[in-house]
Amino acid sequence: MNDEILFIRCMQPDDVNQVYVESLNNENKYLETKPDRVTIEFQRKYIGDTLLSNDRLLLCFFYKGDLIGTSGSQAISSNEFSLGIFIFDDWRGRGFGSILVWMACRFLIQEFNVLTVKAGMEIDNHASLKSFLKQEFIEKWCSRKINPIITIS
Repeated sequence: MNDEILFIRCMQPDDVNQVYVESLNNENKYLETKPDRVTIEFQRKYIGDTLLSNDRLLLCFFYKGDLIGTSGSQAISSNEFSLGIFIFDDWRGRGFGSILVWMACRFLIQEFNVLTVKAGMEIDNHASLKSFLKQEFIEKWCSRKINPIITIS
C-alpha cells in the first residue's frame, strides 16, 4: 500500500452514501448504538448532530477516493478519548483496520492534544482487537461486555 492514497478527515453529512448505509445495516453484531435500519437521511442527521457535539467525533477513512470506513471517538476527559473503528464489508481483511487505528490516533493527538486513547469493543470482536494490537495498544481485560484497551501515550 506504499503508493496508494489513504486519508482521514472529519465526516460531513454529504459523505454518507449507499455503500456506507448498507454496511451499517449489514452489521448486526458489533454496532450497538445504531437502530435496526439506517437510512441515508437518518445517518446524515446523526453526523450533523455529531459535528455540533463537544465530546464526539466521527472520522471518515478514504482509500483512492472511496469512503471505506469510519472511526468514532468520544471524550472521556479533556485529554482522554475512546476510539472505535468500522471498516465497510467489501474492505475487511485487507489490513485497513490497523491503518485506520493509527491514523485516527494521530488525528486525535495532533488535532485535540489527546494524551490517552482507549478502544472499546465487544469482547469477541477479534478483528477489531487485532487492529488495535497491531498499533501497540496494550490489552487490558475487564469483566464488562466492552473491553478497554489503552495505548501508551
